[in-house]
Amino acid sequence: MVLFELDQLPCGILTLSARQKILAINLPLRSWLGYSEQFLLQQDIYQLLPPASRVLFLAHVLPAIQHYGKLSGCYLTLRKQNGHQIEMLASGKAIAPEHGAAEPTYQLALLPVPKS
Repeated sequence: MVLFELDQLPCGILTLSARQKILAINLPLRSWLGYSEQFLLQQDIYQLLPPASRVLFLAHVLPAIQHYGKLSGCYLTLRKQNGHQIEMLASGKAIAPEHGAAEPTYQLALLPVPKS
């Protein structure tokens, strides 16, 4: 799927390198977080994760995607540009290397959790 098509989806899409660098982020997720695409590209995912979410990402999210190839329904809190936080429901998968690339990429689909 081409990135501009990802901008039309009703969920956030975040593509990470195997080294946890942001390779792509679609329009809905950028809008919810308030960052520009230029600011986020090639940044570590940890820029967006408050300390507790960093631990969860390293202990659960990343191992699930690396070892099982997928992640189903995990809550992650992300840091918005204005300093506030937004709770998201994340699912993801590993994408096999293409065109001679040495490492897989990881794609996360994210939806904001409604506040009750």
